[in-house]
Amino acid sequence: QAAVSSTSPPVTNGTDLSKST
Repeated sequence: QAAVSSTSPPVTNGTDLSKST
């Protein structure tokens, strides 16, 4: 799940939302 960085915008990637939010 390292597709998006912490600085990246909240994308709908499933678990990515939990990390970005």
